[in-house]
Parts: sequence; structure tokens; C-alpha cells
Amino acid sequence: MTKRAIIAGMLVIAACVHEPIEWEAPRDIDGTIGAMTRLAMDASGTARLVEEMSPAVPLPADACVGSMAATRATGAEWYAAWFLARPDSSVVLVVARSTDGGATWGAHVIADARDRGRRGCSRPRPAIHADTMSAYVHAAYFIEPDEGAGVWYTHSMEQGSVWHQTIGILYGEEPVAASIASARDTVLVAYEHPGSGGTRIGVAISRQAGHTFGERLRVVRGSGVVRQPCIALAGGRVALAWMERPVATNTAAGRARLRVGRFR
Repeated sequence: MTKRAIIAGMLVIAACVHEPIEWEAPRDIDGTIGAMTRLAMDASGTARLVEEMSPAVPLPADACVGSMAATRATGAEWYAAWFLARPDSSVVLVVARSTDGGATWGAHVIADARDRGRRGCSRPRPAIHADTMSAYVHAAYFIEPDEGAGVWYTHSMEQGSVWHQTIGILYGEEPVAASIASARDTVLVAYEHPGSGGTRIGVAISRQAGHTFGERLRVVRGSGVVRQPCIALAGGRVALAWMERPVATNTAAGRARLRVGRFR
């Protein structure tokens, strides 16, 4: 068989392999994405950006104040995650739980203490998500451990009291933001692609409740700078929102964009 025939055969095989999500074309969406913005999606696949105000969290003196992120589980149950700064400018990811709507918080628990970087608090805030179907809590964040800088993931099956094996989502030296959505065994982590200079957003897929991530997709390749991904999952549909701005401008302003897909 000739080299040309082998390549042709490989292309045929590749053409028969479909991505797990069938995406619609990107479009603009009303709103903007800030620290407390989440992407909500109903069973029909209609997605919108909403602001969810979290209860006040009493942070310790060594906390990176701008890193705090919170998520509601069910009823009055909330989880909050933030970075603690060490004297050597590395950080520790911690999570605390409230069962009374934020009136009181339990002692924070260390979720990941492996960071060896020297960025201090100069990093994107972590992403945290509580799955009301499985009662698992999921976290994704940028750190620089000995295993390699990049987007890392961990989860708790014990209401935040124990955090399990960490998984590298994607490696790269560029500090980037992430977002999480889940429904029982399906967990999606959307992330700014480290090393792309803000031109790509990817999605990692776990079908084992976050124990492994077997698929990583390049979902957005912007003509400008694409940042602040927000992801949602409902009824077999996926929605991904992000902020996009032209490369030529130095302003943080931009437009919110949305892409909706369906699992095949």
C-alpha cells in the first residue's frame, strides 16, 4: 500500500469519528460575565447569563480575597472555595461549607496544597460546582505543582470534608480561568486554553463522575481574545458562554458569546 493510500485511509477514518457534542454556530448573548455570573439553561436548551449573589464568607487574613467563588447546592447549603497565600507566594486551595444559607460556615478544608508557583494571589479564581443530583462537589483551578502547571480538577463525595485524587485537565504555564457543570456521572470542565494567549476555549468531559476525563475538545477558536468561560448542562444539552473582544483593544470590555450543543 502506498503512503498516499495510507493517508487517504486515515482521513476516511477520521471523517467517521464524530465529536461527542454536536455544536450550533456561536452567537451573541445579552449580558456580561463577572465574578458571580453563572450560565443557566432550561430543559429546552434556552441559556441565559444570570447573577447569583452568594452569602458573605468570613475569610481568614491570609486568604486571596479576590479568589473567592461560591456555589449553592440545595436549599440553604452552600460551598465556597478560595486560595490561601503562603509566605513563599504559593497558594493552597480550600473549601468551606454552610448549611444555613451562609449565616455560619464550617472550618475550611484543604482541597489541594500542591502549588509550588510564586504568583501569590495573581491568578484566576477557582471554579466550584455542587451537583444536586449526585451530591458531589467539583472544583477546577490553575496551580503550578511539581507535576506541571495548568488547569487541575478535584472533587468531593463527602460534602466537602474529603477531597479526592487530583486530575490534570490541560497543562500550560499561562494562568487561566475555568468553569464546571455536571449532571450525575457527566462532568464538564470548560477552560481557557493555557498557552493560547486567550484565543481558545476547550471542554474536558468525564463520564465517570469526575474520576477520569477521557475527552478534551477545542470548542472556541476566537478571532479575538476569548476569556471567562461559563458552562451549563441540562437534559443532554450543553451551553458554553464566554467574553470576546478584539485583539487590537486593551480594554476589558467585550461582548458575551454563546454556543449550544447536544450530546450525540
